Amino acid sequence: MNTYKANSELLNVLLQGRQYSLKEQNEQAIWINDIAQVNARLEIEISIEEREGWLKMSKGADEGTFGFLQLDGTNGVFRIASPPVADTARFSFEKVYGYDEEKKIPKTKTVTAGSCDCLFLKTKWHFFEFKTGTTTRNNAQANENRKKAELQLGRTLTFFKERAASQNIPFNAACECVLVTNPSFPKIKAANINQAIRFFGEFDARLTEVQTNQIYQIY
Repeated sequence: MNTYKANSELLNVLLQGRQYSLKEQNEQAIWINDIAQVNARLEIEISIEEREGWLKMSKGADEGTFGFLQLDGTNGVFRIASPPVADTARFSFEKVYGYDEEKKIPKTKTVTAGSCDCLFLKTKWHFFEFKTGTTTRNNAQANENRKKAELQLGRTLTFFKERAASQNIPFNAACECVLVTNPSFPKIKAANINQAIRFFGEFDARLTEVQTNQIYQIY
C-alpha cells in the first residue's frame, strides 16, 4: 500500500511542467461541494465546518495528512481544457439535446468528456466528479449524467497512467473513482452495478457513487 508521501511524490513527477497546488488537509473531517462562482463556473469548495447539502469526508479513526488537488475549473490543473490522452474517441458519448417530432426519435450529438472535478490523495488516489446540481428524477437523464461522469473520471485517470507510462514510471497506486450526487438523484440499478464492474475491468479502479447525505471515508 502506498503512503501519502509516496503518492504526493508520484503526483509531482507526473505533473512536472504544469502549474498546480496540492493543498494538505489535517482535519478529521471536511465538507466539500461543487459551487457556482461569480463567473458562473463551478469550483470545488472545502469547509471545515458542517454545511447542509455538502458531502462529508472523514478519516475515521485514522490520522495523518491527505491532499486535495483541484483538476477542473479556472483554478484546476487542466483549467478549462481536457486532460490530453492518446485516444479521445474512447471518452465520447451520445448526448440527448431534444426530440425530433417528425422522425419521433431523440436528437443526439457526440460529446467528448473532459476532466473530473478533483483528486484527493492519501494511501489511495480518490478521483471525484460532482453532479450535485443535477436535479432530474428521469432515469434516462440520470444515466446520461452517470455515463458522462464515468468518462470524465476514466479520462482523468487515464491521463495520469499514460503520463507514467511515457516516463517508464510504474503507476501502482490504488485508485477509486467517486460520483457524488444529491439525495433526489435516481438510485443505482442493476445496470449501473454492471457498469461499475466494466469500469473496473477497463480502468483498474473501483467506481462508487455516494450522495451528499452520506459520509465518504478517505484512506
